[in-house]
Amino acid sequence: MHHINSTMWEQFFNWQSDQDWTWGPFVSLRPTPDKPIRPWLWVRLFWIFSGLGMITVGAAGAVYFLLPRLLAARHWRLAPAVLEGFALVSAMFADPLTRALLVGLLFTLPPLFFLFCWPYHWAWNRRATRQIAKKSEVGTSLGVWPPAPQK
Repeated sequence: MHHINSTMWEQFFNWQSDQDWTWGPFVSLRPTPDKPIRPWLWVRLFWIFSGLGMITVGAAGAVYFLLPRLLAARHWRLAPAVLEGFALVSAMFADPLTRALLVGLLFTLPPLFFLFCWPYHWAWNRRATRQIAKKSEVGTSLGVWPPAPQK
């Protein structure tokens, strides 16, 4: 039963990893199915996504802090719902517990990212190991001497 479960999970994670859309614009980073995924791939993806996240948060922060000043300089009024939203976010950032939670979230994102990637890494490398072994069996069963060099 355990073997069936692990095979089922391996197939599920590899099915997801084999889809081009799951890699998005980073499909060129995906190795071929017969090559294992190295940990550095996950580190690269983490830094890419962290950079994109920082750009998004920075843009949202710039809009949040600069929009009211820009509109006030032009003597435009903000809608009451927008003013309430700004007041709410300002009150949240003024609360020490909220700031502590945000800092805690910042420090928990890396372990969560790598924990999320672990099953994909496990499944991909398990399949790659089988394919590498199958290739070496085929190469030795042909009776070719000397055997083909392993990369």
